[in-house]
Amino acid sequence: MGFINTTKSLLIRICHNKVYWKIRNKKIRKDRELFAEKWHQTEYPQQMKDIKDIHKDAERCFIIGNGPSLRVEDLDKLKNEITFSSNKIYKSFDKTDWRPYYYVVDDRNYVQDVETNTQIPSVKTFIGLEDNNELLQKYIGSKVIVFRKITSIVDNLPQISKNFGEYLGAGYTVALTQFQLAAAMGIKKIYFIGTDCSYSNNSSGKTNWFYGSDSNAQVPIGDESGLFKAFYAIKNYAEENDIEVYNATRGGKLEVFPRVKLDELI
Repeated sequence: MGFINTTKSLLIRICHNKVYWKIRNKKIRKDRELFAEKWHQTEYPQQMKDIKDIHKDAERCFIIGNGPSLRVEDLDKLKNEITFSSNKIYKSFDKTDWRPYYYVVDDRNYVQDVETNTQIPSVKTFIGLEDNNELLQKYIGSKVIVFRKITSIVDNLPQISKNFGEYLGAGYTVALTQFQLAAAMGIKKIYFIGTDCSYSNNSSGKTNWFYGSDSNAQVPIGDESGLFKAFYAIKNYAEENDIEVYNATRGGKLEVFPRVKLDELI
């Protein structure tokens, strides 16, 4: 009898879980549909279309990660380059007068930084949202461009957008949306720097970012496989669209792209 009761209780919990996830997923879909509807009523769709090929004549750009290999003196040498940065790059601002050409955030853990850090508004900023209508309304009329992000995994890889003016594919790392912005802008040679893709736990004594610790980050300690999936998605798209991508990071685990030496580039 005890076995039967235990089995019955287990089945009830399974059914409850299925109902819960069904209701939750339905709400998520509804929220995202409502967000898409509201987003299309703003100026953002046209602004995203307007970035098409605006840098098609540019020789190259740099996508800057926040890994421990990044040095402030590297940033000093990038003042005249097209650069894409993200998240807490502003931690370098008190050490250099370099500022990124573009600042990109698609993780809600970092969106608050755009509001609280007074130095970010001077930089052209892109924020990726999926279902937050409150934030969408908040940024209307500001200098910030809000893009729709959609997370879709096919064949174990995050999908890159087929229409950059409509949405950007998201997944695992902001580098994925940064790359899509660069591609949409017509840039054909892209370098990653500070993209170490190597995370250690706090007990190791190593830092995971050039600025030290980061309580906002959700990092895959000891398993960077998700990150690499995003970079393989980038690699596949780049090869299909005649875009050259190189890794100019000092050290790290990212071996998806050909390595080049940063010091020989800048």
